[in-house]
Amino acid sequence: MFEQKLITGMKNFNQLIQVLLALALGIASIMVILDFGLKASEAWHAGNAANGFFHA
Repeated sequence: MFEQKLITGMKNFNQLIQVLLALALGIASIMVILDFGLKASEAWHAGNAANGFFHA
């Protein structure tokens, strides 16, 4: 009885950790894309597009 509850609890905790990791990865990906977009946009407006994309 106790072992079954422990296993169920561990499975639920594992699912929670996986969801949190997926959210963190998604947020990090969005932040990287936004950072690249901002740097590329700044370089484009500065008239240095080719070098800006390499820098971003």
